[in-house]
Amino acid sequence: MKEGGVRILSGVEHQPLISIITVTYNAAHLLPEYLNNVLPYVNAEVELVILDGNSTDGSIDILAQHNSKITYWRSESDQGIYDAMNKAISYAKGGWLYFMGADDRLLGGFGKMGRHLTQPATVYYAKVVFWGEIAGGALKKYDLTKIDICHQSIFYPRRVFDKYKYETRYPVYADQHLNLSLFGDRKFQWKFVDELVAIYDTRGFSAGSKDPEFDKHYDQMVKQHLGLWVYARHLFRVMKKGRRQRN
Repeated sequence: MKEGGVRILSGVEHQPLISIITVTYNAAHLLPEYLNNVLPYVNAEVELVILDGNSTDGSIDILAQHNSKITYWRSESDQGIYDAMNKAISYAKGGWLYFMGADDRLLGGFGKMGRHLTQPATVYYAKVVFWGEIAGGALKKYDLTKIDICHQSIFYPRRVFDKYKYETRYPVYADQHLNLSLFGDRKFQWKFVDELVAIYDTRGFSAGSKDPEFDKHYDQMVKQHLGLWVYARHLFRVMKKGRRQRN
């Protein structure tokens, strides 16, 4: 295990408003541009936490070169992307947690989100650039059976992870499983914010991968978390189409 960053150098911890969390593995070819984009957003209210999965391509050297700018970084083995995210949560200190990949990019709207994050039991979500177009808007439960909420649009309050974690048996869509669970949990609210916060890189892992285990359990998730009425509408649409469609 290796670690570094401002938190280690100063020995001082504080509780910022937002933690940007990025998990990486052999991403040395992405890190320089990623850091150039993200580090300008790091300040007293925004920290940057990077969890690397024991990379062998020089990633650790790049992270170490930015010790005085990255809030905290750590390199250790993991069992995949969502296992790494679950670990990274324990190293983050922010009131809201924001997850992005090393191939994603923040936009100016990210810097405006802090003023909207006021309710500690509210999940806030905004707009992103997706496949070259601006995507995002206020969603109701039934909408989740047709579209997925882009991970890079969501600011989760910390208390979400006091109750939940990413389900690692869903290696591609664990974030969507979490969102379905949260939409059905009366202890949490969702609020759309009309800000453009990031560019989601559609060449990333989740964009081109399948998750058969998630698909197998999807209908039951809808029934359990979104309710019988949404489930019935979902099944009717599936039967009408002849196959499950969420996009």
